Amino acid sequence: MGGDVCAAAPFGLFQENPRCGTSSHATRRPSLGARIASLAPTAHRLCGLRFAPGGCGLALVKRFQREFVVPRDLRREVTGFTEIKMPSGFRNWCGTRQVQEGFDAEQFLRDMVESKKARYAVGQLEQGSHLHLQFYVQRDRQSTLNVMKRDICAETHWEQSRGTPEQNKEYCTKESTRVAGPWEFGTAVKERQRSDLDKAAQMIDEGKSLRDVAVECKSTFIRYHKGLRAYEAITRSKGPRSFGPLGPEVWVFWGETGTGKSRRAFEQWPDAYRKTTSDKWWDGYRGQETVIFDDFKGSSMRLHDFQMIIDRYPVQVEVKGAVVDLSATRFVFTSNKHPREWYSKEADPDGTVMRRITEFCEEHGRLIHCAQQVDTVPDSWLEAWALGQPE
Repeated sequence: MGGDVCAAAPFGLFQENPRCGTSSHATRRPSLGARIASLAPTAHRLCGLRFAPGGCGLALVKRFQREFVVPRDLRREVTGFTEIKMPSGFRNWCGTRQVQEGFDAEQFLRDMVESKKARYAVGQLEQGSHLHLQFYVQRDRQSTLNVMKRDICAETHWEQSRGTPEQNKEYCTKESTRVAGPWEFGTAVKERQRSDLDKAAQMIDEGKSLRDVAVECKSTFIRYHKGLRAYEAITRSKGPRSFGPLGPEVWVFWGETGTGKSRRAFEQWPDAYRKTTSDKWWDGYRGQETVIFDDFKGSSMRLHDFQMIIDRYPVQVEVKGAVVDLSATRFVFTSNKHPREWYSKEADPDGTVMRRITEFCEEHGRLIHCAQQVDTVPDSWLEAWALGQPE
């Protein structure tokens, strides 16, 4: 690395790190010449790097972060001062090797694959200004330039391949400059077709289930299942809910175990979304108009979250990988306890739970005490009174 040159933002845009206990003039910006004189010996001694006049790379500054830092407020102001995360290596490479007459290019490519240094190789001898072997290789693992020179050939000029495997093969087997060949060894890994992902998204748009997507587009689903789930949740959502002053429908079935609370709720609304009360996730919610909270109790949900959900204002809920609008207009609760017992008086001193439930039930829902097995949902408050112990 002794010959490397770093050039980027002017030295005057760097300040010394006050945490290192340097001089009291840490915030003063010395002249360009003074900064070069002070930093260059350290850079050369520690890393073997030398400076181009007037410049210093961010990567180099990071190596000396105990001595120098880049002011945060200046990073966005320096033209061309961009931090780039370099990849650790590449699997696909193009190589150009100058050769002499009699060079066995076919054997060179064959040995590369048979020795497991590459999983695929294709190329041919070409005549340009010099006789050379033009070839393309794929490896099983990512490799840096130094690794390619060490493992395969130090005499080859290596470059990361661009384009698709098919395009690289076509470039390395063109007839216009061919002298001998082409030769091909191993099995190429074809680039994953983006159309597969488009197809999966289209299936979701058409209303197909994620199971259908997984069966039809196996590899795409395995690779992008999180994104596909998030895409389905967002696109199937019907947008923010909108109510009048009366708010959503609220139904509460409460009573002892075995009185048919859950059965009645799910038979009445078979397409409802069943919300698991033990966690915050709404995975599987696809804009259903009815949400059933089965076996609900105060410990199932924070009071604040409960109030927001049954309120008349827009609210969003979390699915894994995304946030979606809750567009339901009907909320159904089954519980072994009366709603006034869901939260303690300390948690809800103003009785907001009962107030909201009774206000909404008066116009759009029912508060039903299930004291006996009943096969039908009451159509009126009068019928609800006749079921046993009415509210």
